[in-house]
Amino acid sequence: MFQGITCSNGKANGQIK
Repeated sequence: MFQGITCSNGKANGQIK
């Protein structure tokens, strides 16, 4: 759960969430 990264790229890193 990388909120710091997903915050900016919620779509690209949405899968990592």
